[in-house]
Formats: sequence, structure tokens, C-alpha cells
Amino acid sequence: MLLLDVFSNIKELRTWSRDSVMQYFSNPLFAAILIFGFLNHPETATAQTIDVYSTNFDSLNPGLALTGQDGWKTNDPKGPGKPAGESDGLTRLVLPDGATSRAAYIGGPYRAAYPPGRTNVMLWPEINGIGATLKFTVSILIQPSDSNGIYSESDTFAWTFLDGTSDPMFSIAFEPIDDDPELREITVLNKNGAKVNLEERNLINIRQLYELEVLMVPNGNHVSVSASLSNAISEINFAILDLPACSTNKVTGVAASWIMTDAKVHENGIVTGFGSNYMAFDNYALSTDSSVYVGIEGETVSESNQFVIIMATICDAIDEDIVIKYETVDGSALAGLDYESSEALLVIPANQVSANLKIPIMEDFLNEENEFFSVRFSTESQKIKFIDNEITITIENSYTNLKPVIADQTFAVQENAPKDKIIRAIVATDPNKDDLSFSITTNTDPNGNGTQALRIASNQLLVNDPGDLNFEKQSTLQVTVTVSDGELTDQAIITVNLNDDREEDSDGDGLTQSQEEDIYGTSDTKVDTDGDGYADGAEVTAQVDPADPNSFPNEAPVIADQSFSVEENTANGTIVGTIAASDSNQDALICTITKNKDPDQDGNEALRIEGNKLLVNDTDDLDFEKQSTLQVTVTVSDGELTDQAIITVNLNDDREEDADGDGLTEAQEEDIYGTSDTNADTDGDGYADDCEILFRSSPNNAESVPAFNVKMNVLEGDQFELLFPGKKGTLYSVQTSNDMKTWLSLEKLIIGQGDTVQEIFSISQANSEYYWRVKKE
Repeated sequence: MLLLDVFSNIKELRTWSRDSVMQYFSNPLFAAILIFGFLNHPETATAQTIDVYSTNFDSLNPGLALTGQDGWKTNDPKGPGKPAGESDGLTRLVLPDGATSRAAYIGGPYRAAYPPGRTNVMLWPEINGIGATLKFTVSILIQPSDSNGIYSESDTFAWTFLDGTSDPMFSIAFEPIDDDPELREITVLNKNGAKVNLEERNLINIRQLYELEVLMVPNGNHVSVSASLSNAISEINFAILDLPACSTNKVTGVAASWIMTDAKVHENGIVTGFGSNYMAFDNYALSTDSSVYVGIEGETVSESNQFVIIMATICDAIDEDIVIKYETVDGSALAGLDYESSEALLVIPANQVSANLKIPIMEDFLNEENEFFSVRFSTESQKIKFIDNEITITIENSYTNLKPVIADQTFAVQENAPKDKIIRAIVATDPNKDDLSFSITTNTDPNGNGTQALRIASNQLLVNDPGDLNFEKQSTLQVTVTVSDGELTDQAIITVNLNDDREEDSDGDGLTQSQEEDIYGTSDTKVDTDGDGYADGAEVTAQVDPADPNSFPNEAPVIADQSFSVEENTANGTIVGTIAASDSNQDALICTITKNKDPDQDGNEALRIEGNKLLVNDTDDLDFEKQSTLQVTVTVSDGELTDQAIITVNLNDDREEDADGDGLTEAQEEDIYGTSDTNADTDGDGYADDCEILFRSSPNNAESVPAFNVKMNVLEGDQFELLFPGKKGTLYSVQTSNDMKTWLSLEKLIIGQGDTVQEIFSISQANSEYYWRVKKE
């Protein structure tokens, strides 16, 4: 369907004054504005004859064929300069096969003067009947129209949405980038021409065809506007701005705009400038939802109000009643307590745009949080839609506060009742049924330890310091309690009478007051009546006299944790140390190891005890390299009572030992060669460390191995030794010769183990002139 047609005769020319254009775009000059629209219905358009200013580009510049997307070309009967010199404005475009096209363009080249009031506006029919939503789509292509590169870098093209007074509501503009004429920046202007802040900067390339889509959708109490710009390569989505409710219904035109920022208005009214970019466009379409959208907003009402009034509105009146069903739904506010439930109809009469419904609100005189309930809406009409089909009504609390009331009260509790023992709930009332808080504003501390006797949790009075509940010292406690509703308060005296407890153990000696006074003749307020260091209860348990200082029970021996040191590999039977223990009763003590150690897991434990002496039991367990510390548990007993301690034996490192058996001491390995004293082959190359050192290879480098070499040493006793590195798994034989030509092998075959092979031979008259060598088999 064609939304735009062009005729050669001028029948109607609607102009937008230059002053209003200049005011909106903050001084840039509009060269042309093209407005698309509906007449009476969103999907119909009436062709209007308009004045078209055009240029035959081929005659103006032979190198300038207008070759845009899909090979568009000009087909305009007007010649250059008709009727306004070499101006351009708008021209029709057709496809190469001559088929009708809706494609058009707006823009350059412009190289002459023209009357600005005559050529800066071109209007298509105004839009009527737009509903609550609007979808505008168009294919656009921005590019220079001069193939020789003579074109303006400052032209701005825009699509502007206009209201009923032809004032702009907002614009989507494509502004040039100073440092790159091949790019355009997407900007959005509000109704005042000010830029709207977008979340991020969006750039597009010229010479590419884009699909522009603009959506206007009602959202709550406003209209949300969003847009997208896409092609086969990329897509850009961006929110534009929010407009007042019903803004979509007021759209009367969508204008294609060309803004020459470098144009100059002369004193004689003539405008000159240079702008040879153009924006070609096609496939423009407008669509709308013709449904009637009903807007209903939530309300906040005071609890003291009798009603909440809810207004339902539409943007344009229709010629029939709008019937809406509604029902209330409980939230924190409850029907029958906070509001009156209802389920009925709300009618917006024909030719009116609003109607109210009233829901009764109930006042409960309670101090409470604000509450809410919901109202849900529905309709059987297919043409009615709701912006929000459920709203929230908030009820703000409103009441007159009265002070709470508390009277003096008396309670009783057993003396020495435990901490946190509940004595009684304190009684208080509030006319408003407010939540009450209780506090002790005057407390008591009979034992003077800084901890108050009583405390309050919620409305309950509790024991805070059992030591203050002592009948023998003070039989009655009094505190002042304050009750508050958060604003107003009242006070009362709370009296707590203590009941004497003869079954209590007030001195903590294990005997009740009745036992001490009636049976043993001891004090119920003194733990150790006879002063012998033992509590009366302990002496009774031990069947000794708690009133006789010379009669006291057996005490356990005492042993503390102890540490000793000993050289690793110390011989069995060596004394490591003497274990210290004591007994207040001077009883004979027996020491035993109840938890020993066996690091080498040979079943022979590391240590043993003789008397109070700790001795080495297995010298092999004293290996510093495997475990530098041994800990055993020693129990000491007086024959009845026991005590335990941890005995720690620290092993002293023997740096002259050869722990890994490679022929080097620990001191040599660590201080001289930098090798491991627990790994015979430090670098893992198959040769023992001492072998590599003897035959001058590196024991720390796996790539360095001993060269096959033989060393000979003469020993005492007419003997000599042969030394050579024996590679692990390799067979060797020792050979002799008296002429170095014929060699005889000794019967013994030697298998290399990765260490130094040592073979000793006797020197005799028979072999004193022999030659010796070692051969790999």
C-alpha cells in the first residue's frame, strides 16, 4: 500500500513557519520536513498534491548518479532549478524496472539561495485516529550525494513526531561526527529541543540501509517510547523517554527533517548554505492499536477517611458505555476490618472520558503499619484493554493515642532461683491495643557485684543475678517498671518476696542448709568450716570430719607437661630425663606410659619408664629426619587417684650421620653439596650423590651423570682398589692383560646399582705387571 503519492500540480501546501522550526532546533535551519500520516483511520491515507522541489542530479553533476540501496535512481519531470533554482527538497524515486516505488529522499545537493519560508516545509496528510499505541517503521539510507566528495559534514537528518499544534513531541536525529564523516550519532531530542541522556552512545555507518522502528506504548501513568535501528549486520535498541499519559493519541504527524547547521540567513531574507548529504527512505508505515486503553492508578488514603475514590480514565471519549468489572482482594488490609469488600461494575458513560468508584474504608483505632489491598479489573469487551488490570490501595494509619496503664504488683520467687528464671508476667493494658514495651527504670543489686538482680524480656520479669536472691541477706526486692506504647508511658512498683530455701546450698559446698545446720554442725554460708582447704561437702563424701582441720581426704597426685631433649640414634637404655610429679598426701607414686610412640612401626615402642626415669627403648625410633619430636602420655598414680601429662622428647639432629646411605654425611650434603640427606639420588638421574661427586658430575642436575671412568688406589697390605660408577642394571667385568692386547675377564660379573663400584684385589708377584680395565658387558 502506498502511504505517499506525488502529483505535478500544486493544490495544497502546508507550511511550518521558519520561526517555530528555528525555535525547536535551537537555530539550525530546516531545509525540509516530510510528514506521513493517516486520515481518519490508521491504515488509510489520502494523497495530497504538494509542491516538490527537485534536482536532476545527472544534469547537475554527471558523476553523481543517485545510486543508493537496490539501484534507486531519480525520475522527476522537473528540470534543474525549477521552481527554486538548484534546490532539492524532495524527489520521487523509482526502481530500475520502472515499477512504482514509495521510496523518496530528502537532502542535498544545495548550492543556491532559496526563500526559506517557501521551501523548508513539505507536509503530507495529518494523522487522525491514533490509539493508545503507535508503531512507526521506515527504511532509511544516509549518504553523500556527491561522488566527488564535495559534501557537507554537518547535515543532520531527523524523524520528528508532531502533536495537534504541529509542535514537536520528540525527535530521533542522526547527527554527524566531527572527526568521521562516515559515521552518524543517534541522538534524541525532547519537546524543547534538548538532548535526552541515553544509556550509551550509539553510532551508525552512512551508506548502509537501516530499518528504524519507533514504539509508543502506555505504561502506568505515562507513555514509554523506545526505538530500534537494525540492518543485516547489527541492531541497536534504546529507550528514548517517557511522555505524559495519552501522548500517543495526540500524534498528528511524523516528519522527515533535514537540518543544515551551516546555513546562513542574509539580511534580505535569502538563505545560502551547502549541504549535499541526503537521506533516502522507503517502506514507511504507521500502525496503532485501536483498542480503548483504560488507565486506573493506585491511591493512598487515610484510615480516618470514609472512602477511597478511584478514577478510571480513557484518552478519547467513545459513543458507547465502557463497562468494567472490579473486585477487591485482601493484602495486609483485610476486608471487614480495614475496608468493605465489594464486587461490582464501574461504567464510563458514552462520550465521557472518566468515572469514579468509591470503596468504604474502616477505622480500627489501632497503632499499626500502613496496610494495603488490591482492586482487580476485567471486562468482556474485546476492544477494552487495561494499562494495569490490578492496582494497590494503601491505607495510612490514623488514630488518637492514649497512655498505657500499669498498677503496682507483688510476686514471689524461691531464693537463689537460677538465672533467667521467669518470676511472672507483668500486667499492663493499652486502650489503643498498641504493642507495649517494658523496662526496669530503678533496679536493685543487694550483693553489690554490679549485676542487677532482675531484668525484663518482653513483658516477663526474670532473675538476672541469682546471687541477689538471698533470703538470709535480703528477703524482699523492689524495682520500678515503666511501660511504654512508643510515645506515652506509665510506671509501677513491682515487689518480689523471696522464699527461704532450706534445701539450697548457698555456700556451694555440696551440702544443703538443713544438712549443715541439722546433721554436720557446719556453716551454710561458709564453704570450708574447719579451714583445712576442703569444702564441707567434699569431706563428708570422703567420710572425714568437715569440722576437724586435721581430717581431710586423699588428693590426686599432680604432674605437669614436661619436655626433654636427646640426640637422635641414642643407644637403648639411655636416660632421657627424670619425670617430675608431686602428691600433697606424700603418697608413693607410680609412673607409667599410657600412650607411647613407634615411628618405625617395628612393634618396639620408642620409650620406657623405670621408676621415674624416662629411657630410650628403641634407638631406631629416634630418627630426626623422620620425626623430630616424640610425645608420650604419662600417668602418675598414688594407688587411688591419678593425673596425666604430655611428655615431649625433642630429638637433636646428628649432622654427621648418613641417613640415606649415599656415603655422605648430612653436613656434607646440606652445607657443601646442596643435596638431600634423605634421598640417596637427589637429582633422580640413577646415580647416588657420592658417586656423582667422586666422578665429578653434578648430583643436583639430572642431565649430568658420571662419565664411565676408573679410579685405582693402592691400599695397605699389598692391595689396590678399583672404583668406577656403576649404572643401575648394567653388567660390568674386570679384565687384566700383560700386553694390553689380550685381555682376560675375571669370573665375577658386577651389576651396577647406581653407586660407586669398589673392587679390591691383592697385589702379587704374578700380577704386579698386569694392566687392569673395566668393561661394560
